[in-house]
Amino acid sequence: MFRRMQRGERGQSMVEFALALPILILILSGMLDIGRVYFTFIALEEAAAEAALYLAINPTCPTTADPDSVAGNPCADPNNATFRAQNAGNQELNWTLADVQLFRPTPYGIGDIVRVTIEYPYEFITPGINSITQSVTGGTGLVLTVVANHIIMFEQVQQ
Repeated sequence: MFRRMQRGERGQSMVEFALALPILILILSGMLDIGRVYFTFIALEEAAAEAALYLAINPTCPTTADPDSVAGNPCADPNNATFRAQNAGNQELNWTLADVQLFRPTPYGIGDIVRVTIEYPYEFITPGINSITQSVTGGTGLVLTVVANHIIMFEQVQQ
């Protein structure tokens, strides 16, 4: 009788493994995506903080083409907040997809607040998650947004 049960159960482990494997792979790739989202968010926070700090120290140069740049000290790279954001620590982000918004009050002075906002569209690698997030958000998918504020410390570039 014992032999008869063994013959009937041949391949049971293989079938159970085949049924559980896709679910296990989906869970593991979802965990990988959560780690990637966290990594990307931390990189964006670092970039926004670096740009806000640079803009607080040197409010005359938010971008390369800023008309308020001090004579004799143009805002060419690396002397602007946008360049500082894009080159802060992590080079893994695709900056052509990012929307970097810099706010500086006009007129500005010591004690005013500058704000840097970065929006970055994120794509999941887990199959089907992109379509789910697009249907939930109305077609935009997951957009990571970070904001950094800082107080202006100098009115012009310190030499």
